[in-house]
Amino acid sequence: MSGYELNNNDIEIVLENLKAVKPDATREDAEQLLLETKMAVRDMTPEEQVEAFKKLQKPESD
Repeated sequence: MSGYELNNNDIEIVLENLKAVKPDATREDAEQLLLETKMAVRDMTPEEQVEAFKKLQKPESD
């Protein structure tokens, strides 16, 4: 992989969530998604990271 350690608990959580939308998802699918997400965050500028964090903190509007 690319120097990232993937936590087994994180993989299991991602796999469970992934199976909710893709029932045939595999552990490898979950690992790939988790790795891609970590790499995407790594490639963000600090400002982009702050904006992404702010979006996560906003309550969802109905």
